[in-house]
Amino acid sequence: MTGKMDSQNRRSGLKFSALLVWLCLAYAPPAVAADLRVIAHQTGAYFAPARPDWPQPADQGQVFYLQRSMNANTVVYSAHMQAGALDQATPLHAYWRRFNDGGEVKPLKPFERRLAYGVRARKQGDGYVIRFAGLPQLRPVLRLDKSGKPALWADYGGRQIRLISGYLELDETGMIPRVTGLRIHGMDPITGRQHLVTFAVSDGVLKQ
Repeated sequence: MTGKMDSQNRRSGLKFSALLVWLCLAYAPPAVAADLRVIAHQTGAYFAPARPDWPQPADQGQVFYLQRSMNANTVVYSAHMQAGALDQATPLHAYWRRFNDGGEVKPLKPFERRLAYGVRARKQGDGYVIRFAGLPQLRPVLRLDKSGKPALWADYGGRQIRLISGYLELDETGMIPRVTGLRIHGMDPITGRQHLVTFAVSDGVLKQ
């Protein structure tokens, strides 16, 4: 009888240890943020996508998408609406559009949400300040445009630019891919001119 109880206690102890490890991993603090430095800011009538040979998503509610030099799989950022307004609980969510797998929609994995592509939203005025997990220095604002459609906005040189897409340049020579460059593509809705901002990135470990 004592041996049976000892065996049960050991199994219970192992389960508790496994749960404790899982909690430590799940709620570990995020990685140190990458350092961003603007190296170019161009304006023009049109800028082609970084990889025009890859599919460009156009999903319902889409306000931004992020591609990577690794492959055509794309992270789409889509706004949630409720009764004509941004949903207060989850105004913006991110998911994969797996163009390498027939364009399937897939959720982000937990560590991708926490350390790379996930977003947090904080209410501010008539919109939400958005914080990207992997690039917290970028703080665009999600709000409705004059026609009531959701859009992601950033301030460039005192002008409100509507963001379109981002592109991460990755160095895949090591064990873990590192982000070395970032392009942000947007448009000034008043002038119609497009903006392309290029960043150099250091300490950009991509946890995936």
